[in-house]
Amino acid sequence: MDLKIIEKKILDYLKKRNEVVRFEDLIEDLKVDQSSLMRSLLEMNKENLVKIEEADRIEIKMTNEGKKVIESGLPECNLVELLKEKGEMHIKDIPMKDKNIAIAWAKNKDLIEIKEGIVKLKRNYENKDKKEIEWLKEMGDREYYMLNVNKEILDILKRRKFIEIIPKTVRFIKLTEKGKGHDIEIEEEIKEITPEVILNKEWKRKKIKEYNIYAQSYETFPGKKHFVNQAIDYIRQIWLDMGFEEMKGKILCKSFWNFDALFVPQNHPAREMQDTFYVDISLNEEIDKEVLNKVKAVHERGDRRSIGWGYKYSYEKANQAVLRTHTTVLSALTLYDLDIKDLPKKYFAIGKVFRNETLDWKHLFEFYQVEGIVVDENLNFRHLLGYLKEFFKKMGYENIRVRPAYFPYTELSVEIEVLIPSKGWTELGGAGIFRAEVVKPLLGKEIPVLAWGLGLERIIMNYYGFKDIRDIYTDNINLLRNTKRWLQ
Repeated sequence: MDLKIIEKKILDYLKKRNEVVRFEDLIEDLKVDQSSLMRSLLEMNKENLVKIEEADRIEIKMTNEGKKVIESGLPECNLVELLKEKGEMHIKDIPMKDKNIAIAWAKNKDLIEIKEGIVKLKRNYENKDKKEIEWLKEMGDREYYMLNVNKEILDILKRRKFIEIIPKTVRFIKLTEKGKGHDIEIEEEIKEITPEVILNKEWKRKKIKEYNIYAQSYETFPGKKHFVNQAIDYIRQIWLDMGFEEMKGKILCKSFWNFDALFVPQNHPAREMQDTFYVDISLNEEIDKEVLNKVKAVHERGDRRSIGWGYKYSYEKANQAVLRTHTTVLSALTLYDLDIKDLPKKYFAIGKVFRNETLDWKHLFEFYQVEGIVVDENLNFRHLLGYLKEFFKKMGYENIRVRPAYFPYTELSVEIEVLIPSKGWTELGGAGIFRAEVVKPLLGKEIPVLAWGLGLERIIMNYYGFKDIRDIYTDNINLLRNTKRWLQ
């Protein structure tokens, strides 16, 4: 449709309504496509016939989970009621579908305490512990000005998946005084010079439409990979170029591979509910009895280098299903499948891991880890430093250092730090040489295995200029569009 015709329709419509109109209402009532309508409005705005104003708003929609909470109560409060009735309970005996969520939030609100898997009631809930329900009822499904909402409340409700937040920019169109007294006359114009126009000499009878070289053009956003995926591709290529093979595996695994095979004791604090996501299902995959008994023996009695952990090993705990807390589980599985005759071998993995962390500027509960192992009889600690320095150099970090650390499955153990000018020395991961208690039961022989686990999001934050790790997975469309590409 000719822009002049659209402009006339806009002008007549605004005069008839005699009020400020939303851009969406204009589209619906005038039956004009969005881009043509916007071009006409910008032209009219330039001529001071209309005024275009914008306001940032958010649309809040309650999720099914939010509606369920209003009807049935918060999971943590329901857990408290259950404990008041039944008394203390073992985690696996709690008959709630959403027990993991209930336990996490009850612990967060200091309603319960957990010791060796037993959940005990610490205090009864109060009105302040149910404030999320009041917030939900008050907000409902509505549109809000950004300045009229409590961002802290929104963050809690969104984190708990009770609401969806849809940012939007609302445009309002207002007729100016000049526009009120202005009329647009539509004159038939030649929009395109065709052979027929020339032969029929229409160009003598009609005006040829002017070509506006100053008309506003619109920025286009061609499709591209998410910047995290770009970084993953780049990191994968680094390890492949260095002769490494990629390890892959499932995110759901048995505690045996996630903890036991790595010489993490079954009573280690990392296994408590506040750190690990346990899944209440049975995995059908059988653990090789020979390696299971070897790991059991190392845990209970140790080997020639250690006395073990000195407790009674539980097969039941070994078979618990967990969301992997580190990609080191893939290293354990790879060592188990490895044939010593094939050495030396180098492997890497880039995969998601899950930990029940408190979300803040530097912590996520679902994130990527960059894993690596090198297996060879002639390796030492200097080789480990060499691999790490080479990797971080290719990632743009010239200055790295290591400091002593402790991990149950490595000795020597170090934490890796890099120098970031704006932040100083920043820790990006851990590394070490696998202990004999890890390697011998899995590989059958005590052979040096270099190992590292690095936080991918922390590594790429500096490149993208993010100050808050949560920005990496933002749904802010402008940030996604404008974030620079990862240079290969």
